[in-house]
Amino acid sequence: MNTESAGSQQVVYQPVRYLPYQERVPDMQLHELGLRLLDTDPRAYWEDSPQGARTRKLVAPQLVFDMRNGFPIQTDRDMLRPIMRKREGGGEEEFPNIFSQAIGEWAAFANGAHTADEIEKYGNFQWARFLPGDRTAWIDMPAGDNGPGSYGPGFVDFPSHEGVGFNQLKAVVRQMHEHPFNRNHWVSPWVAPYVFRGSGQKTLIVPCHGTMHFMIDTTRGELHLHHIQRSGDLFVGVAGCNIPQYAAVGMVVANILGLEFRTLYYTISDCHVYDFKSQIERIRILIDRKPTPFPTVKLTRNFTALDEMRAEHFVVSDYYPHPWMNIPTPT
Repeated sequence: MNTESAGSQQVVYQPVRYLPYQERVPDMQLHELGLRLLDTDPRAYWEDSPQGARTRKLVAPQLVFDMRNGFPIQTDRDMLRPIMRKREGGGEEEFPNIFSQAIGEWAAFANGAHTADEIEKYGNFQWARFLPGDRTAWIDMPAGDNGPGSYGPGFVDFPSHEGVGFNQLKAVVRQMHEHPFNRNHWVSPWVAPYVFRGSGQKTLIVPCHGTMHFMIDTTRGELHLHHIQRSGDLFVGVAGCNIPQYAAVGMVVANILGLEFRTLYYTISDCHVYDFKSQIERIRILIDRKPTPFPTVKLTRNFTALDEMRAEHFVVSDYYPHPWMNIPTPT
């Protein structure tokens, strides 16, 4: 554990060396990619989707985030605003903001969660609507259960030849400790026997993200993370939840190893937006907004394992976003 003492106060190892806020450059990558996807890239094309709405798709664009330029939380809309939902009987109910729920979701996965109830215990309340009983019955699972091929089991209970679930997250951290020069610091939640369409499918919502390749620059003491996303709704899931999730994972891993987290490389294999209600119209509004520099995110504790991370361990400052905007998406 990377802990120093200053009297009775614990000093937490901060794995990102942020530039001063006034020296950070607003990141335009998401907006530039949105324009490529919608208007300018000749490789982009329209296709139907399983959700019933047409999608505009671009194959395998990549975003690169130098973590010194700030933690990549969207600033073109306020991602720290509490989420309000209407109650069935009237009135509204308040839920945690999108950033907190994104960290909570990944924390749940790191602890093997695969049901909506388990994921809610870690502070994410998005999964129940995706897993109604009439859909999970198709894979012989009860309502709310995404099955043994979902993120949590894929990360920490992967089928092995020994018949005992294999924890990839603990194994990759251990390997980086013991063999930092190794080139196969690789994790994927894709459990092939359970996710391909057909009679053997045991997961309803198959993993869209989570394939990670960690690389250590042993000369400079830096960690680089290349994340590959199978499928991503660019301005909703990717920008709102997934990019911050893997920036957070990189911070925690760097904290464990005593490294600087320098770069998040982010490749989206199936990058798309939906021609659904007003999604594209609102995306164009976001693209017209001028982003402010990315904020500062610091850790409130040191870590020994990825399953220890929780939303409350990440404190955001220097965050000056545009007003919140909801972007509709098909379930």
